Amino acid sequence: MATKTLTRLLSTSISQQLNKKIGLVGSCFDKGQPRDGVQYGPKAFRENGLIQKFDDLHLDYKDYGDINVKDVLENQSDLSTSTSPAKLPEKLINSKLKNVQLVADFSKLLSEKVHQCLKDDRICLNIGGDHTLAIGSLFGHIKFNPKFSVLWIDAHGDVNTEKTTNSGNIHGMVLSFFIQGIQSEIENSPDLTSLFHSIPPNLDCSSLCYIGLRDLDPPERHLLDSLQIKYFTMGDVDKLGISETTSRALDILKPSANKPLHVSFDADSLDPCYAPSTGTPVPGGLTLDEALTLAKTVSATNAIRCIDFVEVNPKIGEAKDVIKTVDNSIKILLSLLGVTK
Repeated sequence: MATKTLTRLLSTSISQQLNKKIGLVGSCFDKGQPRDGVQYGPKAFRENGLIQKFDDLHLDYKDYGDINVKDVLENQSDLSTSTSPAKLPEKLINSKLKNVQLVADFSKLLSEKVHQCLKDDRICLNIGGDHTLAIGSLFGHIKFNPKFSVLWIDAHGDVNTEKTTNSGNIHGMVLSFFIQGIQSEIENSPDLTSLFHSIPPNLDCSSLCYIGLRDLDPPERHLLDSLQIKYFTMGDVDKLGISETTSRALDILKPSANKPLHVSFDADSLDPCYAPSTGTPVPGGLTLDEALTLAKTVSATNAIRCIDFVEVNPKIGEAKDVIKTVDNSIKILLSLLGVTK
């Protein structure tokens, strides 16, 4: 079944893929984790080849601009003098989670841009920034169409809760706010959804699949196994090969026009030799060729509506490391968009 799916997907014509319209959003945000510099990721992408590639390939793209911490703080100031909804409960603000109000307010601003991009009938490309941007990205997607699948490509599970997190860094907790049934498995803090028009957690466990995991906390592994959420570790990739792994993941998610795909790609899913400028590198990750094969196969579904690309940090490593990380990331992004031959 998986091999037949792969063959069918790879037969998609390049001309069909090149008709895609793209919306670019920069998430200049670093408050979901402790390393300075990841907020400059969108600038590094724009100034080191992404926009030039779009122009060279004559792509139909629209730049929706950046959101940064300054925008969030200004928005907070506006809210304090208006009759807008109340802030998060004090219980959550005073928890061990770090920068929770900033994350929540940033996510709301980003969700509005993502929603607008999707309304404009464009594939929303969200460049980070740390992985907390996926909170706003997923919320924006939910508001547009709650029926979609998520392919999470990452070294980490990002499904910790307030109870299980050791660090309090929200970039490692993103999916815990969305997965159905999580509160029945591990007690979670009051969720962030009150700030987003009371959207409840609605990501069905069968609509989430991981590729590239190799640094799962024990509570995360317990949660994924308990809820029967499918994941492929790097051990699985080494055993099956990336083509078979990707095809099996797509068979699980079954993306289509009626059930589009949200792809969230963390730079640390790559082996550090291909993406040295990232904040939480883990040895033994995807090779560049494996990542490109994965991206091309997923793109060939023609079901992608949102892409997050996160955790590229231009302040980590030497200039050559940053260039390598950005160059390889752009290659993967273009493959996800289906615009490489």
